[in-house]
Amino acid sequence: MMSNITIIQHYTNDIAECFDLVRANNAAYAYKHGYNYIAVKVQKCEGHDSTWDKVFILDKHINVPNIDPSSWFHFLDADAIYVNDNIKLESIINAYSTPVIISQNGPNGGEHLNMGSILLKADARTREMLDYAINFFHSNPVYKKGIWHEQTAINLFYSNHPEGKNTITSVPFNIINSHWKWTGDYSMFIYHAMSSITHDKYSDTSRDNLLKNITETLSSMRDK
Repeated sequence: MMSNITIIQHYTNDIAECFDLVRANNAAYAYKHGYNYIAVKVQKCEGHDSTWDKVFILDKHINVPNIDPSSWFHFLDADAIYVNDNIKLESIINAYSTPVIISQNGPNGGEHLNMGSILLKADARTREMLDYAINFFHSNPVYKKGIWHEQTAINLFYSNHPEGKNTITSVPFNIINSHWKWTGDYSMFIYHAMSSITHDKYSDTSRDNLLKNITETLSSMRDK
């Protein structure tokens, strides 16, 4: 019997070397708990930043006819890894009543919600949230090319939409996310490197920092 939980990650060719390490770790976590795991390679597009692709990928998997309404998806950024693989996603899903669970940015700063790690149920309210984000994308061309503006759309839905807080639970950042700096805390559920230091995620410096950060973190996990 297939699991009703699917982990999805997407990546671009810029970070393929790093993502090979991420995918191996996270696919092993999925296998341990009987979850489905999907990695989607996307092409950099002149028309929009690749961060928007997570919205389109989720919409493709959730907004489909006859989907099992008990299905859950965990969308995890390409620079995020499961650290404590004894924690099951069900333990988090069952702790909250809304169909979408997103972590706060907390000490990372920035907007209230961080889209780097999202749990979503195949629910009408989830589809309404995704439709809102897609409509925001098409209605606001200025936000298409900027980094992380899919996060802007979801934060606006949470804050301004009548169903925002009935759809999304905003959880402390360390429940399904982390501070960007690795602290050596192996009890944490997820470590999210957040492009490691630089704001230009496509730069050589950012890519090298990310690869170094993920490699050293995974190595320390194996050696502990």
